[in-house]
Amino acid sequence: MDKSILQISSQNIKMLGFSKSVIKNKRVRINKKTYFLNSPELLKSDLKRKDLYIVLEQENIYTKNITIPQISRNLIYDLLEYELINSFNSIENIIYSYKVIKEDEENIEILIYYCSSDSLKFLRSMSSANIKHVSLIQFCAATYFSSRITDKKYILTIYFNKYMYLLYICEEKLLANKVIRTLEKENYDVSKIYNQLNFEEGELNVYFASLDEDYSIDSTEDNYNYISLGKVSLERIYETVVLGEKQHGRL
Repeated sequence: MDKSILQISSQNIKMLGFSKSVIKNKRVRINKKTYFLNSPELLKSDLKRKDLYIVLEQENIYTKNITIPQISRNLIYDLLEYELINSFNSIENIIYSYKVIKEDEENIEILIYYCSSDSLKFLRSMSSANIKHVSLIQFCAATYFSSRITDKKYILTIYFNKYMYLLYICEEKLLANKVIRTLEKENYDVSKIYNQLNFEEGELNVYFASLDEDYSIDSTEDNYNYISLGKVSLERIYETVVLGEKQHGRL
């Protein structure tokens, strides 16, 4: 069965198709199609006999710390679902994951990642689709770049499609993030935005990368050391993270 990535934004849906031979040989030969959100039937007809990997754009990731009794790992997702239902009444439009912060003989401290998105309503309307995984574009990028960054704590800034994704990462955990829309063809001073991420005080490296297009950031803030990761192909990130060895783009 062929594998396809559905990249969903508020404007449209892009489908990137990968054949089995391409994945095995790690060669890039991608079929692309773009669909508008007001014509879902055309998309549904093209989703038959495909494994689908969903990537959401323009969505904030929210975090929540909880402590639970020591239980089997197989039961944690059920417990988190109960926790989110108590907080939001319904989790129909919520995706979530978690990371264990620390544990002892009695308790497990967990960091929950969750996202509430109207795009999930659309995905649930495709009942016949074989959806394998849902992730967010900033998670995919952060997973891809994690092997190139050795800092214990840092800020990662990703620019793509007129949006900037700011992530504060500490000890391989995403602790804060923000998504902002930028002005087209204008550099954006993000130093004030960084200060809203509520990170620990002290000097931090800010790593910056743009996906598929050239973009740069300006800042007069002296507390940050800016390090460019350059321009990276989003297709390469998908091939490596979503379909490859670092699957699922989770922190």
